[in-house]
Amino acid sequence: MPFQIPFKYSYLYIIVVLAWFLASCKPIKKEIPKQEITPINFNKIDLYPVLPECKKIAPRLQKACFYTAISKRIKQKLGVNKLKFKTPFKDSISVLFVIDTIGKSKLISITHQSEIYKDTLDFFIKESFKSLPVMQPAVKMGIPVSAQFTVPIVISTKTD
Repeated sequence: MPFQIPFKYSYLYIIVVLAWFLASCKPIKKEIPKQEITPINFNKIDLYPVLPECKKIAPRLQKACFYTAISKRIKQKLGVNKLKFKTPFKDSISVLFVIDTIGKSKLISITHQSEIYKDTLDFFIKESFKSLPVMQPAVKMGIPVSAQFTVPIVISTKTD
């Protein structure tokens, strides 16, 4: 006569057999292909902002065009006003600004080596940034990003 399990213990028998079966099974290891992890430099952008005068320039030359165009616009604003100075001076100015994700510029700070005529120069630099057009923003991995830039400006004057 075969081994008989009373009905009230049959669920316990099923659980023991299932546990034994699961314990004896080997887990299947999926081979995960090793991928080369390339670090992302978040301090460097892929494409620089594009001003209207730089649209037809090759992407590898966009950086130079961007900095040249910004410097040129600031110097034009200073030159148009034909500033007259009482004493000759030389100043190195560092202009820190941001181009946001929609291409608008925002002036962050202006740093001077010399304090002479600082307020006057700051006024005209701020005015030149107000007149900057909306441009194509910087791009990182195909996504428009806000980016911070610094433009150096050297001013040297003679008295009239």
